[in-house]
Amino acid sequence: MKKITSLLLAIFMGTSMLAMASCGGNKGNNNNNDSSVECTEHVYSEDFVCVKEPTCTEVGKKAIACVNCGEIKGEQADIIARGHDYGNAGVCKRCSKKAVVPAADPSATYIDPTDSSSGINGTGKDFDRYGLSVDGYYQIELGRTGQMWVEFAFPEAGQYALYSTQNNGVKVTRYDASAQYIPIDENGNYIGFEGGKLDGNNFISTVNCGTIYWNDSIRATFCFAGSNGSSAKIHIVKIDEPAWQPSYEHVDIRAEQIDGNAPEGPEGSMPVVVPYTTDYFLDDTGYYRMGTPENPGNLIYVAITATAERMFLDSSFSAIQYQGPNLFLDGGYNADGNHIVLN
Repeated sequence: MKKITSLLLAIFMGTSMLAMASCGGNKGNNNNNDSSVECTEHVYSEDFVCVKEPTCTEVGKKAIACVNCGEIKGEQADIIARGHDYGNAGVCKRCSKKAVVPAADPSATYIDPTDSSSGINGTGKDFDRYGLSVDGYYQIELGRTGQMWVEFAFPEAGQYALYSTQNNGVKVTRYDASAQYIPIDENGNYIGFEGGKLDGNNFISTVNCGTIYWNDSIRATFCFAGSNGSSAKIHIVKIDEPAWQPSYEHVDIRAEQIDGNAPEGPEGSMPVVVPYTTDYFLDDTGYYRMGTPENPGNLIYVAITATAERMFLDSSFSAIQYQGPNLFLDGGYNADGNHIVLN
């Protein structure tokens, strides 16, 4: 399915794809820049390629470079430093730096969410969580169920930490949950992310809310667990700007090779749907053929206005494209590490 889908979309959109490279082991990476490599013919990239990968704190470099030996042509440009990504447990996923949380305010008042006079909504159950606030201090007391569910809204995009300033037997787990749904595994158990450890038996759980995802309705969800009578004092705070995430660069690819309709077959013949298991290749003239270069078969055509029953049930390629840029291919990554989407 994947092979034939890629084939059909590629035929529809043409084969003039952009080849861009990036750092970090992405497909098409050209990071040789090794003068010891003998290069008989310099062929330079059409666009920037990554020649020095950025780190959390240092900018990287990109340049026009030879695809054979990596020799750089012209001036280099910067690739922004990534910043830290503290994941779920307060440790940067890229450089292992531990998140720094502020010392607790010694005069802070810790609010008990279960106290009816606290003004906090919820019952502490999985789908009726206590609604906490960033910058708040809270006292957690676990009862007979051994669990308490809480959530908080993000006042702005960024990375946030929920951590304990005092802990007596409480464990924290974060969930990618909504008000109506918590992910489950094949056995029906909730899928969560355990928190990390701080000094003094304290815990920390971190969450990233990126700029493109932030809105007033998004909530961070946590569950405290332990035996009956376990307790903890916690604080919620923003610890950093949003973690860097790749964006999407859309590139329109025109089907410039189209030169008319498929020819009529012999009298009485009918078009045959290409089987999923068929081998195919792109020949020297720019057409896809069944078979292999050593044993080529018939040309493959796409009926872009006919119903593509095997793929879209009752729609055609042109119909779904009229609804929006629905026909696209993965173009890898550019030098900045962002996704390339070939429309």
